[in-house]
Amino acid sequence: MIKMNLDHWNIEDKHRIGGILFAQTFIESVFMYSFDSYKAPALNAHYLCYDLLNTIHLTETKVMNKGNLLPLYEELNYTLENDISMKGFFIDKDIFYTFKDKNGDFYSLNCFENITSKKIKDSISFLKTTFESDMNYMNTLYIMLIKNIDSAVYTYEVLSNIVKLSRSIVTELINSGYSKAYLYTVANNHFFDNSNQIDDGISHVQKFFEFINLKAKNYKVMLGINIKSYEFFGKYIKGDFRKPKEQEKKIFNIQKGCLCELDDVEALDPYSAQENAMLILNPIISIHKLAKHSYRYSFSKKARVIDKQTGVQQMMNKRISPMNVNTDANNESALSNLTSVITNYNKIPYSFFKMVELHTCALSNQEKSNQLLNLWTIIELFVETDINDSDKINQICNILSTVMCSDYINRKLIILYNEIKQCCPEVHSQYLDELDVGATAYEKFLALLSLREYNSVFDETIEKLANYPLPKYRMMYFHDEIFVDSLGILQCIESHANRLRWHIMRIYRNRNMVVHDGNYMPYINTIIENLHFYVDTIFDKLIHYYKNGIFSTSDILTHMKNIEYRYQKTLGRGKKKNTSIALTKENYLDMILGHSYYTENICE
Repeated sequence: MIKMNLDHWNIEDKHRIGGILFAQTFIESVFMYSFDSYKAPALNAHYLCYDLLNTIHLTETKVMNKGNLLPLYEELNYTLENDISMKGFFIDKDIFYTFKDKNGDFYSLNCFENITSKKIKDSISFLKTTFESDMNYMNTLYIMLIKNIDSAVYTYEVLSNIVKLSRSIVTELINSGYSKAYLYTVANNHFFDNSNQIDDGISHVQKFFEFINLKAKNYKVMLGINIKSYEFFGKYIKGDFRKPKEQEKKIFNIQKGCLCELDDVEALDPYSAQENAMLILNPIISIHKLAKHSYRYSFSKKARVIDKQTGVQQMMNKRISPMNVNTDANNESALSNLTSVITNYNKIPYSFFKMVELHTCALSNQEKSNQLLNLWTIIELFVETDINDSDKINQICNILSTVMCSDYINRKLIILYNEIKQCCPEVHSQYLDELDVGATAYEKFLALLSLREYNSVFDETIEKLANYPLPKYRMMYFHDEIFVDSLGILQCIESHANRLRWHIMRIYRNRNMVVHDGNYMPYINTIIENLHFYVDTIFDKLIHYYKNGIFSTSDILTHMKNIEYRYQKTLGRGKKKNTSIALTKENYLDMILGHSYYTENICE
């Protein structure tokens, strides 16, 4: 979460906290450098229907096997159970399984074995139609959001509802065609412009949705192109071409070339209009490159986008590729770790350097399908599968869940700890000092969240965070839901592992679609960002082991699985029954941090 100035929000407004929580959650969900788990989910209940129907079609046409359907059904089932907006639809999730026989009696189908039957598809189509009729799903999310912001008391449940509804709204908007960059810019300007006094949080949220009404507009897009592009496009592209004025040469950074104006580019926002303009031009360029094997065609990085209805003009920079999103891009320690690897060049497996080359290819290639294929190939090079074990994709899911879950809770806690330090430093300096446990401020912070003997200090801390509802909600989340006992932590990790498996399968399906016919689902930008994060995490883990003298990938994975197994046993996992273990001063660090507490430089 980025620290925002909140002085322009009326301190007396009873809807202030709800409005701020929505705004902060919304911005964090679309901010390109947010922690991966805090970005908007790829899909919600509505768009899962699209994914499922598309996958059923691919299984029926023998492009994919039926095994691809099981994780999708599990995910849809989980989403419908946990999507609070479903209360507004009066739909029982058993609709997917229950039908009438010839005698009029209800009976149930096994959803997996009969997944491609017409009855199952009809149920999903019905759900999708229900969501889309009169924009029911989006409107329900909005109505429930406003209802929760209008609550008399902001309990933990209300805060949780606002966060979940906000994230689902962002997912809906992105899948509808809005650019993340546009959503971020509009939300930031609307909610955190200090010159814009906000007296009523709820009415300000309502006004915000006037900017994102899901109605497409017509834009005129102006791009700078070089001489070679002009000679070619003038023959094939329906648009206006002219020489730039001196000022325009500087604006578009073109000394020799011309301006290309594309009229009637339809899009939901100016950022998407710029991208849609490039989608018009790129196929023509590709055809000419195929014929000439020439790469002499180029565009300016900037574009002028004009809303034809209002006449509003905006200068747009070239859109950042999802591959260029990296929170550690300026991290000197990361560079130092990589250079230290070079000293062990002869000991490191050849596959590691092939993985690095593929990562470089993904960074340099702007075509999304190529980025996806390069990143997925890195995953396959990393995972040493056993031909005598289960399907390769299941092995990939198991290994990636081990890697990604190894410090999942710790990463989220470090982010929260730093947010508290940034937003409310008095909590860090005053309240943590009251605790008589923990060698560092971070360990004291974990004790505050997990040990019940410090509940009074925790309550005082929560009061101090009244103006910072998002970190307040997260502290309550860990305190009230996760750190109840050891099984709360175990359930959190297992839930994350399940979501990872569903998402890895989703990435795998898109990879297969690209290989089969070049297609992919509309949410490809999101899955490339996620897959890039997984790949970078793999590199971090490998380099950590290389620095400690372990170079065999098989040895590394065996060690990580062993640590995972030991950690889950520490949390009370048993072969037949799990055992709840209370968190105490003696065990809380082992319970919360597990292996990462002993092997990583966590936080000071």
